[in-house]
Amino acid sequence: MSNPFPISDDELIDVIPPKRTRWRGWVIAAAVLLFIVLSRSLAIYVSALWFGSLGYSAVYWYIFKLKAALFLIFLLLTIGILRGAFWGLERTFASYAFAPRTIMLNNQPVEFSPARFIRPLAWVVAVVFGLFYGFAMKGNWQDFALYFNQSTTTQTDPIFQKPLGFYLFSLPVYDEISSWLLTLTFIVLCASVVFSLLTIPQRVLKSARSLSSGSAFAAISCALAVFLLAVACQTYLSRFPYLWTDHQTFSGVT
Repeated sequence: MSNPFPISDDELIDVIPPKRTRWRGWVIAAAVLLFIVLSRSLAIYVSALWFGSLGYSAVYWYIFKLKAALFLIFLLLTIGILRGAFWGLERTFASYAFAPRTIMLNNQPVEFSPARFIRPLAWVVAVVFGLFYGFAMKGNWQDFALYFNQSTTTQTDPIFQKPLGFYLFSLPVYDEISSWLLTLTFIVLCASVVFSLLTIPQRVLKSARSLSSGSAFAAISCALAVFLLAVACQTYLSRFPYLWTDHQTFSGVT
């Protein structure tokens, strides 16, 4: 009987799909990171030499340390607060919101697990806002420098009885921190609403209806209470600029 494949075993070529090499991506990322670090280090070195030649080396390093401290503090605080709040919501709604469910796409059942997307998304949101506020507070280093090095003032305004230093040095920092807290509490409130909406398919079951409804109500109520406290703080601070801000009906305090 003739061989249908007139090729000997020695001539066979074993075709194996090439393995994906991920080391190239890591090398490129490391090279980019190294370039950024070296360029930034060179800029710091040149600036330090320039300030040192003028006799203000201590001033430069104080500004540098203050910027670095503000960036790290608000980066870590933002990530910690948001991730901690998300972790609390995950623990509260773990048995309801993260339960696998089936959705219909083109009349075909598709298994869907919210936990695969929510947990990574929580980290992404926390890190992105952490970097944003880290750089934002770093850019406002002058307000914090004035706050930490403010001098005592005895003259007060006739309306709120606040010293002059409060308006010049303290109020800008209080406004920035209040806006930061207001944003964080709003994000947590939105997250609690999202987690509560994910429990809706589970409420069809009678055994889970009361538990999921109670957890959703408690989570949204707590998040809303903290958010309203942040709004109240922002509203309290917003009254002070009326002393010098121009308006349509009046200008300052008359």
